[in-house]
Amino acid sequence: MEAGKEASEYGWKEMGKMNAELLEKLKGLRMSVTTLDRQEVQNAIRPVWNTWMERVGPDGKNLIQRVVEIK
Repeated sequence: MEAGKEASEYGWKEMGKMNAELLEKLKGLRMSVTTLDRQEVQNAIRPVWNTWMERVGPDGKNLIQRVVEIK
């Protein structure tokens, strides 16, 4: 069980690095990138989160919270 948690943490960390690297690469290729205001997006989709947080149980809540906290 602990190994699974460690693997998950590693995966989330690596995904963040890969996303940042890819974003910079695309910008370097002159791709236009629009960055949305994080708080505005969270506020807009909060009703969806609130609905699903009640339905998905503790593990689902943890996953949703991880997604919310992605920078």
